[in-house]
Amino acid sequence: MTKYDLKKLRRHTERIRRHHELVTDNHGSGIRAALQSYSDFLTILETEEPSLLKSVRQLISLRFFNHIYSALVLIEAGLFSDAQGCERSALEAFAAFQLVSLCPEYAEQYEREEFPKPVKVRLLLEQNGAADIATHLQDLYTSSSGVVHVTRRHERFNVAWTEEGSGQLKYGGAESKQDCEHMIRWLGTLMSWFLSLETERVSSRQDDG
Repeated sequence: MTKYDLKKLRRHTERIRRHHELVTDNHGSGIRAALQSYSDFLTILETEEPSLLKSVRQLISLRFFNHIYSALVLIEAGLFSDAQGCERSALEAFAAFQLVSLCPEYAEQYEREEFPKPVKVRLLLEQNGAADIATHLQDLYTSSSGVVHVTRRHERFNVAWTEEGSGQLKYGGAESKQDCEHMIRWLGTLMSWFLSLETERVSSRQDDG
C-alpha cells in the first residue's frame, strides 16, 4: 500500500481540521462577524431593481465570497500556501467589484467577455478616484507572491526543519495554530474592508440624493 493513499490523506486532513476548527472557534470572531455582515450585504443587493449592473455585482461578489471560503477550508486543512492562492483570487474579485461599482459601464464589458485584466483593473481604479484602494490591493497581491510562487523563502509552509539540512515534508498539509489564527483573522479583515467600502458608497449615494 502506498504511504500517501487517499484514505490515509483524508484521515490526516480530518485530524488537522479538528485541531484548526478549535482555533477558528476561539479566534475567529472577526470572520464570523464579517460573514454575518456579508450575508446582510447580499440580502440588500438582492432587493435592488433588476439590471445588468446588479447581476454582475452579484456574480463578482459571489466569486469573492467563494474564494474567501475556499481559503478558509484550506487553512483549516493545514494547506496554508494553497489558501494564499485563493486569497490572491479574492483580491482580484475585490478589485473587479470596486471597478464595476465605481464605473458601471464595465458591467457591459463583463457581459461581452471584454473585462480588463487584473493589472488594468487596478490602473482603472487609480484613474477613477480609488488610487488608495488600488495601491493597497497591489501591496497585498505582491506580498503574497512569494508564498504562491515557487520560492525557497516560504517553504516553511511545506517543510518542517528539525535541524540544519534535515526536515519533514508536509504532505497533505500540517497543523499550525499560529498560521491558522493569523490567516483566519486576515480573512475577516479583508471581508470587513470590502463591506466598509460598500457602506461608504451607499452613504455617499444617499447624501447625493
